[in-house]
Amino acid sequence: MDDGSMWSSLIELLCNLPYPEDSCQKLVNTLKVYYANAESTLRILDEFEQSYKPDKAIWWYTRPIFLYGILNKGMRQHNIELIFLFGFFIQDLYRQLKQEHEKYSESSTKVYRGQIMDQIEYLDFDIYNTQNVNSFFSSSFDRQVALAFLPERNQISPGTYRVLFEIEFKSRPRTRPYANISHLSFFPEENEILFMPGIGFCGDMDEEDSLNDKNEDVSMIKLYLDDDWVMKDENHYQGSNKKRVLKNTISMYTGNFRSASNENINLIYDQLIKLYPAEKQWILACKFDCLALKNSGDAEENYEQSLTNWYKCLDNNDELNCHINIGELHHQMGIHYQLRRSDYFSNELLREYHFDLAKEYYDLAIRSFQSVLEKRDLTDCEQFNVIDHLCDIYRLKVRISEEENNQSDLTQNLLLALKYREKEVEGLKKLYSYDEASIASSLKDLGDLYYKMSDYDKAIIHYDDALETSLRLPDEFLNLGDDIISVSEKLIDICIHQKNNNDLAFFYELIKHEQILKDNEIGPYTTDSAQDTRRTKIISSHIELADIYIRLCEYHSASKHLREAIDLYEDMTTSTYKDQVNISMMEDKMRTVQTILATSNVPSDNILG
Repeated sequence: MDDGSMWSSLIELLCNLPYPEDSCQKLVNTLKVYYANAESTLRILDEFEQSYKPDKAIWWYTRPIFLYGILNKGMRQHNIELIFLFGFFIQDLYRQLKQEHEKYSESSTKVYRGQIMDQIEYLDFDIYNTQNVNSFFSSSFDRQVALAFLPERNQISPGTYRVLFEIEFKSRPRTRPYANISHLSFFPEENEILFMPGIGFCGDMDEEDSLNDKNEDVSMIKLYLDDDWVMKDENHYQGSNKKRVLKNTISMYTGNFRSASNENINLIYDQLIKLYPAEKQWILACKFDCLALKNSGDAEENYEQSLTNWYKCLDNNDELNCHINIGELHHQMGIHYQLRRSDYFSNELLREYHFDLAKEYYDLAIRSFQSVLEKRDLTDCEQFNVIDHLCDIYRLKVRISEEENNQSDLTQNLLLALKYREKEVEGLKKLYSYDEASIASSLKDLGDLYYKMSDYDKAIIHYDDALETSLRLPDEFLNLGDDIISVSEKLIDICIHQKNNNDLAFFYELIKHEQILKDNEIGPYTTDSAQDTRRTKIISSHIELADIYIRLCEYHSASKHLREAIDLYEDMTTSTYKDQVNISMMEDKMRTVQTILATSNVPSDNILG
């Protein structure tokens, strides 16, 4: 396994490309040369050549011949040329798995996989972050069958681990396909679950199970199927003609490949040109764009190369709709120059020069995108993409206006950012209703924009919608807690300082406090410093709640939360973190609250809750 999102994206691209009719023949011809001296393999290749059909892909994959081994070896080694050669076959496997996955109805399942891992693999296995498999991943419903695939301890090298993965998963709306392939397999009796490459797992080492399995001499790792928010939506592959569908499919992965080496970026796009030689011009444009995103030092040269190639693709009716890609490039170039401005902090002339370039490219991008919208021949997804870019550009122009202290430009840019953000939210709800994290993020940004416009009523409405949407997301969702806390703080600020509504502020403070407690639970294996880091955050939350209770004249509750904060401080063991807490301030507040309670004839045993 690795965390290579680039590799997962490449496999996903291969699953969605249109392949030439001779793709299977090219694979056969290449393999016949490779296996020229192996008669039995050549006979199987003849059979494959004559009888292969897309609906038999899983049957051929599970048949104990060379296909399984050479394909997965190529995937594990990240052999780009080889997987392009197998591209049509990977796509056929994907489509069969996807079809079966859509039928899969079990709400929760456990499967097992036995695997040998060397010491580096085992010790580097990061259980706290998503692990993406880089090849097809087989498992069994039967624990004993999975263990049977492991060689005996005396058959493996010292320092090598016999590992049993226990994988629990539920049918989820956002994941790469997996399915029970028994009825499609060469071995129908094996009851096998096959997972698509790129599927993500997270989990933890189970030390107790590992100790209990001394008779089996295995280490056990429990994994859980993770949601996949990197995977593209099928709407992205739409277009008004076949050439545009191909262009949309390839160009959308430009950003995903920038984490690859320069050598692999060139290799990927060389393979794409080999597949589609007639589309060389705009595929080169995608390659230079990818290289620009990867290498900031050569970005300007690569952006210009990309632009040159896109302009060469323009024709009278712009069949490919290249103006979208040209607009995207101008948007990226604007960001590049806006970021470069910070490199010249001490040189005002160079800073302003880069700022002016950023604004120039943003305006060029806006003109390109507006011309595209006027043509009215976009798919819903293409239109959403353009609106998303326009929203982001005006958001960036807002930042420029703020830095330049240009109030008239700021107001105009805020209004346009609001216009396109509202359109973007409509598009998200229509096309990607399942992606509630993105919807929540856009709703929060609408709240931020209305806040900047001092329209606090509308800011509250959108912050509240963002909070409600975030609270529906599963707990394990990335950065969920931070988002809930951030939106709650915005709402608390408006309620206290703009609306003078302490009751409503209290409601949002409770939501924030519950999230902070959830995010900072202290477990039996939490280190002392980590415990004190979490206590510091919880103490701050207790104090903020106490402050609101004081404003509401709820002194019993204020006293209770101040006592909680003081007790947590006394539990702290690390002086570095204790010094960050203002214990004097807490004790002063507690004395004030106790005085008020005492003069109100409240029994002392109620004072401390």
